[in-house]
Amino acid sequence: MATRRRVLGLTAALITLAGACSSAPGGSERESGPAWVDAWQAAPSGVVPHRCATSSAVSAFPKNAARPQTLRLSIRPSVAGDAVRVRLSNRLSDTALEVRHVTVGQHEDGATAASGTLRDVLFASSRAVSVPPRGDTLSDATVIAVTPDRLVTISIAVASGGPLTWHADGPALAYATRPGRGDVSTAAAASAFTERLPSAAVVTGLQVHTPRPTKAIVALGDSFTDAGTIAPTDRWLDIIGERLKRRGVTRALLNAGITCNRLLHSSPGGGPDASTRFAADVLNKEGASHVVLFEGTNDLVSGAQSDALIAAIGELAARARSAGLRAIGATVFPRNGAPPNERAQRQALNRWIRTTDALDGYLDFDRVIRDPADPDRINPAYNADGVHVNARGRRAMGAGVNLSLFSNPRNAAAGL
Repeated sequence: MATRRRVLGLTAALITLAGACSSAPGGSERESGPAWVDAWQAAPSGVVPHRCATSSAVSAFPKNAARPQTLRLSIRPSVAGDAVRVRLSNRLSDTALEVRHVTVGQHEDGATAASGTLRDVLFASSRAVSVPPRGDTLSDATVIAVTPDRLVTISIAVASGGPLTWHADGPALAYATRPGRGDVSTAAAASAFTERLPSAAVVTGLQVHTPRPTKAIVALGDSFTDAGTIAPTDRWLDIIGERLKRRGVTRALLNAGITCNRLLHSSPGGGPDASTRFAADVLNKEGASHVVLFEGTNDLVSGAQSDALIAAIGELAARARSAGLRAIGATVFPRNGAPPNERAQRQALNRWIRTTDALDGYLDFDRVIRDPADPDRINPAYNADGVHVNARGRRAMGAGVNLSLFSNPRNAAAGL
């Protein structure tokens, strides 16, 4: 997928956007020279205030619609670069989202942006953009230095639209003004942003322009990957990224987890099913080279059979491979108190993941997390609530991965 030329307001020497200067998802990579890579994402899971009980979110968007007001989100890019492109999503709404102005800058604290850092974000050289129903929009490039060590603050002045597409449970600093407050996207101060939101809305992706081509690892999953309100440096994918960095390997990390997500069925509480969202959340990501397929727990809890899950994972793996990505499976760890049939189906699924040629490797999370004395239960040292793992468990998951899996063409090993 060649990258289309854009009007950037930059010198050609700084950023060239011909197809050769961008690593397409799953495609061949140049070994040197600048390139774009997706460096952060929040997979759309529903609409505001979907699954949200906070009075702040309800008051910010009465009747589930946006009025002239501004949203502010601070996120952490996974790689450093000299420019960004912002993805706005209206994917789960049937009404056009009218955006009047977007800015990007460095984060200071809370809803405060660092003074003097805010830059206009343009869309086809215009401040305003209409994001179509069931669609996404990617901005032009904005010159700003970003690093994983500092949050990036994005402000979106919305004129109308709704319900707003969002990611319900992600770890992000998100705020909104009251309806009718209008465009305050150029204000560094936090005073107008009185409504605290539990997660990201409208902004679902950030691309970074890097000095050399950078590969991206996409993790498709449920709450074990999404990790809800967990700090965005404490999830298993982040631990893998830390370990790679210590070895001198830079990878963009794209968390495509959605709490309560399933392989086989969409749901109001868990967003679009994995197959439905696979193209948008995985295949279309700039620079994507690997996808980890870590789904199945919520399907098993709902009574799904292993044959159906195997077929679904196999289909996703085939799609990934056809797009040039390496498809990495992940075994499902136990749920305390699961009934006998659920345990049997999980074990059958895991046997397939460990032995199939349909995958390019696997992460053996089951082996890492299960109790050695009772393999149908979570190791007590890692147990949070009988279903999820604690911080020690998440770190064990990331630490138990064979890092060569993300560089070698074929590697069937994983785990400790």
